[in-house]
Amino acid sequence: MSRILFLVVLLNVFLPSAFGFTCTMQGVTVGGLYPSGTTFYADITFNPDVYKSPDGTEQILIDLGKNMKCHNDLKGYVDYVWMEPTLEGVPPALQQSDTGVWVNGSKITSRTLAATLNFDGSWPPIPVQIKATLSKKPGSSSFIPAGGELMTLNLYQNNNYGKYDRFKWRFFTSKDIGVTSSACTVNNDSAMTIDMGAVPPSLVGSTYHTTGTRREFTLPLSCPDTTVSERVRIIVYGSTSTDVSDALQTGVPGLGIQIVDTEKNKLIPPGGYTTVDMVNGKGYIRLLAAAVKKSGSVIKAGDFSANMIVALTQD
Repeated sequence: MSRILFLVVLLNVFLPSAFGFTCTMQGVTVGGLYPSGTTFYADITFNPDVYKSPDGTEQILIDLGKNMKCHNDLKGYVDYVWMEPTLEGVPPALQQSDTGVWVNGSKITSRTLAATLNFDGSWPPIPVQIKATLSKKPGSSSFIPAGGELMTLNLYQNNNYGKYDRFKWRFFTSKDIGVTSSACTVNNDSAMTIDMGAVPPSLVGSTYHTTGTRREFTLPLSCPDTTVSERVRIIVYGSTSTDVSDALQTGVPGLGIQIVDTEKNKLIPPGGYTTVDMVNGKGYIRLLAAAVKKSGSVIKAGDFSANMIVALTQD
């Protein structure tokens, strides 16, 4: 399910250093290794695929076990890679939830061996996940824009010669993502494509009130706890247009996408929210997407797109 793509390279550059191993994942991104005091840092930009466990009670934020493998580079050495239970930079939405490091399917509370690397040509996996336990009721959410830091994982590594080093792997996302403390879902946690069709430039107005290019759509809302009967927030996350006020970025100069709560006729800017009532763990939100232009601008013909993340949180 996970499609985390990145490459970490930890090289033995000061023989006989404690570390002499390489960790790889699918992709070509390299985590640059640099020292700071007694710790080596690796900044890793990757393409995260944050997903929930089948029963919806856990959110897997980083899954190294599916794609990461490591290799011992130095003959005569045996490297031991340990995970620390402490995480740094956890998104605000998850700071009050049970977010932790899991090794071989168990949550760790102390330094735990994750892999033994022998100089035998093998590439054993690193069976590590960072997971958050989710509430069955509406909770909170955090938006991490492309280039933002997801969190930092602490590692300890030693070898059969008694040498050791400490590492911090800092994970940065290459795309906009949202994380939540709740198992509640919007649109069953599935992506939706809104096709605007062919948009005649003459019909594009400067606000959603005047534009002739609009599409309405409905998103179902659901919480595992069927006693949830309350007002919740629906938050719209995404990159803000640099040209059009209160609109999502499209990549086309002078053109943006505005999102509207159709029942309230309320504009929801990126980072803004509206409210809706849920009954017995169910609900829905009707939204409108409108292509709008900067006042006085001339839109050039061509394809355009905008991305948004819709989150359900407590009000």
